[in-house]
Amino acid sequence: MRFIIISPQPWNHIAISKHHYAMELANRGHQVLFLNPPSTLNVPFVVHPTEHPNIRSVEYRQPWFYRARFHWRGLYDVLMNRHIRNLVRQTGFHPDVAWCFDFNLFSDLKAFGGIQSIFNPVDPLSAPHHASLAKTADLVLTVSNTIAESIRPVRSDVRVIGHGLSAAFASHAQQRLSRLDFSIGSPIQVGYAGNLMRKPLNRAVLKRIMENHPSIEFHFWGPYNTDHVDTEAGAFIRFLQARENVRLHGSIPPQQLADEIQSMDAFLLVYGLDEAESDRSNSHKLLEYLSTGKVVVSSRIGHYEGRSDLLQMPISGDDDNIPDLFREVIQQLDCHNEAQASRIRIEFALQHTYANLVDQIESWLTPIGPQG
Repeated sequence: MRFIIISPQPWNHIAISKHHYAMELANRGHQVLFLNPPSTLNVPFVVHPTEHPNIRSVEYRQPWFYRARFHWRGLYDVLMNRHIRNLVRQTGFHPDVAWCFDFNLFSDLKAFGGIQSIFNPVDPLSAPHHASLAKTADLVLTVSNTIAESIRPVRSDVRVIGHGLSAAFASHAQQRLSRLDFSIGSPIQVGYAGNLMRKPLNRAVLKRIMENHPSIEFHFWGPYNTDHVDTEAGAFIRFLQARENVRLHGSIPPQQLADEIQSMDAFLLVYGLDEAESDRSNSHKLLEYLSTGKVVVSSRIGHYEGRSDLLQMPISGDDDNIPDLFREVIQQLDCHNEAQASRIRIEFALQHTYANLVDQIESWLTPIGPQG
């Protein structure tokens, strides 16, 4: 079968859900065309080969009417549908399935020409037209009940499938199940993986935790910079660089991240609410943490409500209580990381591999098999 994956992030972006789904489909023998967001090309489009023989990426020029989406949405939709039909025709790739993760640029998935279509938003929908794309899809998927609720006024049959776990982390998780006798590091090692420049990151709470525990070593993986010295994010990076108990690793390939986080004793996720970037309904990094079997101290995340066997979250929902919760968890680290507790976390993560999710999604579509 032939899939077109419509992504708000380009193929050369660090691998996230769109890329992992594309690779899982390609590994099954499907042909995948990965549609990047609009760029500043001088030509209408360019098709690029990728490291995977079954995946090609398409870069296309930002259309002349692009800014109309903010002021004349109806006109923009008509012109964009025509633009996409022409683009798909010119590439010569005629998809069987159009799988869309972008809820901002398009209004009709039928424009991509697929026999079937999937609408799969993984981020908060903050504008009325974001959910309307669901009307044109055969299957609507998302990662949390919060996002699903914003779609249900237009599509009541939306399915919540959660995030996926990539093969690099799943491989370690399988190995972990055969040796659940963890020893605590000396010093204790605590990890965080994610973009350190993101607005929702609750830096004040993280600073309190690190200042309260100078004997714990805190590891941070993910992009950061100090260019914006006067911003809160810039000040936080300088704080991290000055701490003797902090290790800043920057952005590294997913396989290397999967390898390196195995030595952690605990993980942190502290996010505030942000209309565009964080509704605290779910986070893909939680599955990566859980796949190690180690305890996770987190802000309240809707997808994990009632699952104290998976996440340690403040009962009140107030992030200001996380430093006290973290202290209590560290004092009982042996208990939180004992074999059965670790097994529950690992098995949950392994239920959500991209391979398992694609199996489920295929069962909801017309039977899909590799082209002969």
